[in-house]
Amino acid sequence: MGITTDSLAKDIFVAPNGSSSGSDSSSSPLADIQAAVSAASAGDTIYLRKGTYRPSKKIQFNKKGSSSKPYTIRSYNNEEVIIDGDKMPGTPAASAPASLAKIARLTTHSNYETGFHMQNSISNNEIIYLDTYNNADPRNNGQNADGMAIKEGSDAGNIIRGIRSYESADDGIDLYDFKSSITILGNIIFDNGVNRWNFNPYRGDGIGIKLGGGSPANRVNVNHVARNNVSFRNRRGFSDNNMLGDMTLIHNTTWKNREEGFNQRSSKATYENNLAAIMPAPGKGNNWEKGGSWQDADFKATSTSLIKGRRQANGKITRSDFLRPANGGNYGATTHWV
Repeated sequence: MGITTDSLAKDIFVAPNGSSSGSDSSSSPLADIQAAVSAASAGDTIYLRKGTYRPSKKIQFNKKGSSSKPYTIRSYNNEEVIIDGDKMPGTPAASAPASLAKIARLTTHSNYETGFHMQNSISNNEIIYLDTYNNADPRNNGQNADGMAIKEGSDAGNIIRGIRSYESADDGIDLYDFKSSITILGNIIFDNGVNRWNFNPYRGDGIGIKLGGGSPANRVNVNHVARNNVSFRNRRGFSDNNMLGDMTLIHNTTWKNREEGFNQRSSKATYENNLAAIMPAPGKGNNWEKGGSWQDADFKATSTSLIKGRRQANGKITRSDFLRPANGGNYGATTHWV
């Protein structure tokens, strides 16, 4: 049986010390992530070698794969890959449109706007084990600096899984005006919406996980699913942001957010085994509450050092008892990953 080389998936390598004339092999990597994306075909894997990348313009992940030949963009052998957007005029990494792509094990920080942004017609993409932090948006006083955003578009099958999004001016995860269901699974979102940049006036919303929004005329029913997420020390933990639909929230934890843990305005919602603890404003629809007031002593562990630091070789953070109920109750999120 003959196999043509055109049918074989290719590995494309990029490194901070690569070359524009590189052959894209492991021994002769490219220097530019965008060049690798442009060279990739469906089924290819782009491997980013360890180090810090400082792009001068937005990286556009705009390819469409297939169910049998998805695109994959990830760090090589679980090396630490950082995309530093400090010198960028906007979002460093964006996908508009893209389909059937997996983007894994990247870190993006200090960006002028959102850390990783997807919009328009995008489907069946999986963003996993992304770390994004310290995104600012000084042009708009923090208004558009989310950690991770899938917004202003539609299409099915998109998943955000296992990311850490923290210390950005606006939201941790923002699904503003996205008109198709997104699954949000096992993410840790914290310390967003704090004015670290002394913007005046400050326009960051600071919602940990924003489940939609948009002008009243454009809102449609969207059934987002949020499962096993932790959202803490943001302005709000979760909010539908006036999006319509039937949201599903299962085994999520909010802790020490400055306003509500769960803010439900316009959507219907199914709440199962969620936990909202230690917040000055009461949440809405708190059928998950077990009675009484929660204090730090009611959790097995509250040290945020447990969810920071290097990831494990498989991309997950180290399992711990962070924000697990001391009474052993089966509610809230867990880092005891399956």
